[in-house]
Amino acid sequence: MADSSKRHPEKSGHQGPVPPRHRLVHGIRIIGGQFKGRRLIYNGFVTLRPMRDRVRESLFAHLGSQVEGKRVFDLFAGTGAMGLEALSRGAAHATFVERHHPTLETLRQNITLLGVQARCEVVFGDCFVWARRLTRPLELVPWLVFVCPPYAFFHSRPSEMGELLSRVLHLAPPRSILVAESDDHYKGQELPPDFSWQRRAYGQTILWITSKEQPEVTGVDLSEEDGAEESWSDETQPPSS
Repeated sequence: MADSSKRHPEKSGHQGPVPPRHRLVHGIRIIGGQFKGRRLIYNGFVTLRPMRDRVRESLFAHLGSQVEGKRVFDLFAGTGAMGLEALSRGAAHATFVERHHPTLETLRQNITLLGVQARCEVVFGDCFVWARRLTRPLELVPWLVFVCPPYAFFHSRPSEMGELLSRVLHLAPPRSILVAESDDHYKGQELPPDFSWQRRAYGQTILWITSKEQPEVTGVDLSEEDGAEESWSDETQPPSS
């Protein structure tokens, strides 16, 4: 899911300068809906890992019309591509949570670029802290939650990731959907066990999907291969929202 900011340790072998900030980078664009084809600003930081367009396209095709009317939470938001894609496809509102200030600036510019400021809230802060402060909503508008953290968090901070996922799911209204993005080394052991999880594999990218009382996207499949219709190599992956 991202669109997870989505940061990983910088490789020691990285050579050359960081690409210019606020550069329009090929491959980061809105895939469908009202803003289909619109390019998003990407600051070029090597510490960002945007979800590839093809993965995002497959995910939103899988979700289909269930995006419409949802209240979106884009955690570890990065460029905001996940939440903005959902808004383009009919989501009612999006909250973006990001703790990296330069990335937050890019996120705000992408929101302005699409002219959706009135449908967005930007939170500057840590997603784990944000989740601990989250309260049950008064309104029952279903949520669509994207949790796309640095892949390392599933391995170095597994308890915190499990607690974040569990708290969000238990507070979410009925018919809410949560999508978490991990690498293929993560086997789902910290996923809240009282929910059914569907595993969809795209090369080294794994999407874990669950819902509350929404059988259209629920399922149990923790095997190595989930039989997803689309699969590809990571060889063309951009220097990863």
